[in-house]
Amino acid sequence: NARAHANTTMSNALFVYRPLSWSRVSTSKDHSRLLRTKNLSSSLRRRRTSFVTRQRISNDADFDAKNNTNNNKIEAKDVLSFLCPLLKLVSGGDAAKPRNRTFEVATSGFASMARIQYGKNVLQEATERTQMEPPPKLILYEFEACPFCRRVRETLSMLDLDCEIRPCPKDGTFRKEVLERGGKETFPYFVDETTGKEMYESADIVNYLYKTYGNGADLPENYFASTLITGWMPTLFRAGRGMTKYEPRKEGFVKPQVPSGNIELFNYENNQFARLCREALCELELPYTLRNVGAGSPKRETLTEAGGKSVPFLIDGDVKIGESEEIVAYLFEKYGGGYVPEVQKEA
Repeated sequence: NARAHANTTMSNALFVYRPLSWSRVSTSKDHSRLLRTKNLSSSLRRRRTSFVTRQRISNDADFDAKNNTNNNKIEAKDVLSFLCPLLKLVSGGDAAKPRNRTFEVATSGFASMARIQYGKNVLQEATERTQMEPPPKLILYEFEACPFCRRVRETLSMLDLDCEIRPCPKDGTFRKEVLERGGKETFPYFVDETTGKEMYESADIVNYLYKTYGNGADLPENYFASTLITGWMPTLFRAGRGMTKYEPRKEGFVKPQVPSGNIELFNYENNQFARLCREALCELELPYTLRNVGAGSPKRETLTEAGGKSVPFLIDGDVKIGESEEIVAYLFEKYGGGYVPEVQKEA
């Protein structure tokens, strides 16, 4: 009996031990399998997350590429709105007041240096373009201090295209035309009466000009990005000149009406002396025809035929002036009533 009891006890012990031992082994295998499954799941999740992230970044990049111009425009508009009051405060007061010539030429020169590679030389493809008769009728609503308007003017110079400028300084009357034609008051606004195209957004305008009138010329590398880096420099160097409408100080002064096409300015965008004239034309809100005759332009002959030797050269009816200082003084005297000194109060 004792031996039988011992065998039974041993048998039970073995019976109990084997399942426990097998259970431990089974649990160990399951645990290993579970770890492998978890690792695989984690790996798949990481890959999926990585893919989704890359896809999201890709989508964001595509979105940014499509909307880069709009985003930049909005940000730039906000910056310009912030700078306008500040620049007006430091812009020197009465724009008709005689200016320090050295300071004017120096700051405009720095502005030209900031954009030295743009708006000076006519592209080779443009010089080889078949002369268009009649030339295209282009209209640009803009104001001188706007970096995005400057982008379009640079392109007009590089493609050797003339354009009618309708200045839209702050509180100007031409702004109403833009609102009526396009539905919003943002600048630049471009009209090609030859093809019937009208558009906002400087990047769209530039691309359109290259496609339509570029004769196969390529857009300068990183041109649009450069506007955000150096495009602001002329506005800052010139302390906001060409941004705000000039209000005559002379009592009883009535501004003469300007017949369409009566004023012409021979220029190229990056010329430091021509800039001073464009600023005055903008502040006085005088519509004019911009005759671009940059380096290499076949139209230089028209400047010579008109009686000019270099740019800027202004034609206003029978009046012809070839010095920027004289041009600015003439414009403010005739169309702004001239400089009126402040009356000193008696002590």
